[in-house]
Amino acid sequence: MNADGKDSVNGAADDGAEERFTVSIGLHEDFILARAVGELDYAYARMLHRQLKDAWEMTRSAGLMVDLSGLTFCDSMGVGILVLLLLRQSREQQSTLVLSAVPTTWSAS
Repeated sequence: MNADGKDSVNGAADDGAEERFTVSIGLHEDFILARAVGELDYAYARMLHRQLKDAWEMTRSAGLMVDLSGLTFCDSMGVGILVLLLLRQSREQQSTLVLSAVPTTWSAS
């Protein structure tokens, strides 16, 4: 995570293509706010999990809100990370997990 509270991974080849996935993390009152943008797949799911886990442990916030409106793709690893977040929230009954702008369908194509 950089000084702006943002973390990104450039999944592009050396041809100068744009980043495939970024996550921005910040705080609002007692909530961690995270915004995922791009393709959440096998290559980036662990990075998202690590960043959210680290932010949650560092702040001991009351909850986590993940904005998924910027996702263009999400594979089974991405869904798995969201399930892990839900399981963690259920173990820590003092915390809240909110998934915002969840698409009604994700294409498997």
